[in-house]
Amino acid sequence: MRVAVQGCVNGDLDRLYDAVRKAQKQGVTIDLLICCGDFQSLRDEKDLDCMWSPAQHRQMKDFHKYHSGEKKAPVLTIFVGGKHEASNLLREHYFGGWVAPKIYYLGCAGVVRVGPLRIAGISGHFASSDYFRGHHECPPYTDETKRSAFHVREWDVARLEKLQEPVDIVVSYDWPRGIWKFGNYEQMFEQQDSSGDLKREMEGNTLGSPAAMELLKKLRPPFWFAANLQVKFPAIVPHGDGTFTRFLALDRCKGGRDFLQVLDIDPTSPSCLKQLPEPNAWQGRAWPPRRAPPRLCFDPEWLALQKVNHENMSFSWQMEKAKLVPPSKDDVSWVAKRLKAKVGSVVCPKAASKRHPNLVPTKLRESTGDGKHSFRNFSTLQLRELYETRGLEFPGHLDKASMVKQLEEFDEFFADEGDRDRGVANEAYPIPENFAASQSNPSAQRTAVLELLELHDVWKDQEDQRRVLTKGDQPEEVYDPFSEAPAASTDDANAGAPPSSTDDDKEDGKDDGKDDGKGDGKDEDAEVVDLAEAGDAGAANASPVAVDESTGAAEQ
Repeated sequence: MRVAVQGCVNGDLDRLYDAVRKAQKQGVTIDLLICCGDFQSLRDEKDLDCMWSPAQHRQMKDFHKYHSGEKKAPVLTIFVGGKHEASNLLREHYFGGWVAPKIYYLGCAGVVRVGPLRIAGISGHFASSDYFRGHHECPPYTDETKRSAFHVREWDVARLEKLQEPVDIVVSYDWPRGIWKFGNYEQMFEQQDSSGDLKREMEGNTLGSPAAMELLKKLRPPFWFAANLQVKFPAIVPHGDGTFTRFLALDRCKGGRDFLQVLDIDPTSPSCLKQLPEPNAWQGRAWPPRRAPPRLCFDPEWLALQKVNHENMSFSWQMEKAKLVPPSKDDVSWVAKRLKAKVGSVVCPKAASKRHPNLVPTKLRESTGDGKHSFRNFSTLQLRELYETRGLEFPGHLDKASMVKQLEEFDEFFADEGDRDRGVANEAYPIPENFAASQSNPSAQRTAVLELLELHDVWKDQEDQRRVLTKGDQPEEVYDPFSEAPAASTDDANAGAPPSSTDDDKEDGKDDGKDDGKGDGKDEDAEVVDLAEAGDAGAANASPVAVDESTGAAEQ
């Protein structure tokens, strides 16, 4: 499947979609666009008031034209939040949801299926001061809560760590901490670090998110895409089980920056990639038949994980360790039945979701004949390695037979990696395209998911509690949780909560949409980079394509 990846959008959707259209005109068909943060889905001035950003950089940009229907996205687009977002709108879309036709937010954390790919996303910027707090931010916002609303929370990271089925792509705003060790960081210093800030952060081991790195070690996806630092940086991270993760960070959406890359991702290929066609390769020849666009689908395991842990979700500013449990097979089956009854299902070949044998953990690759039953011949040390490979806690208190049984049950819905039957059908559950350009639609989309899972709307409870707290200074008739109310005072909005420190103050002032002079003048090429630059020459299958924004020509 052809996937285009974009770094920070900064609200410049017109420029981004123009680059996508030009690539498509040259024969590079794109099925899905992934944006890695600072999307800035601002519908109106009230949304702008709910976004934290330095005053000189607060602009409406382009999104409102796509929300109103004035313009349409040329391709299915999914995105995660950065640190400059419409806090009021995206709070309503905690589970994820449509913010405009063909534009979908993945939520504070989320997992979806698109064609043969399973994609996970984590929104926000890491700040240790807020990591263990609940999602206490609620309109009306203060300057402090506008900022902390998009600080990553342990609750959301822990939910992703509980995933048992394999993930193909993870999307984040932050870089995983220490990821620079696996790429050509010296070249990045020479070309893109004139201030020396990146080098200082690397030397102090403060560059990136430790939570993201822990998640990378747990999920071990074939691909991880990120933004934030607004530089292009590819890397390949090897894992102890014989698999690897291709990491790519891209620049902000601006002329003269490497902000867009197109990959043809195929999990059944040894490298996970297929060769892209040459630019304009179809000139003078009949174009290949157009493929049906992929459907964006719910992920049953992810929804089951939310259902079994819903009551433990915290909205408190007090710090607390997240307590979650993975869903059982019965929980996932219940969600799948509800999805089939409520939204329907489509059938796709199960072969499309199979990974090439070289891309599954070594222990599974080496298992033949008996497959999972070969676990019975493993030592306790080998079983521990298998638990770690799958991101599971090692149950050292159990006997060996019980450990083996847990692994066997786990692998039954570990995407059936050892199953060689390619003729079995797989059901997918399309996400309803229930977007409407109204203030109440985000809440209605969230309510639909809650009703599907038979869960109580704790976000509405939080709004009611905040209404009571602000009643003394704000008449109830003018309060609207969808950003209609004026901003409350800091004391009222925090309601006795101690102010959280801002670990990212220094970074926020570093490059928050400001023009650093790089790329001034005419708009240069938006390069579609070869991910194999990270050093895995043997697996290099992605062809670099450059899109010239002024002429629309593509260069190899």
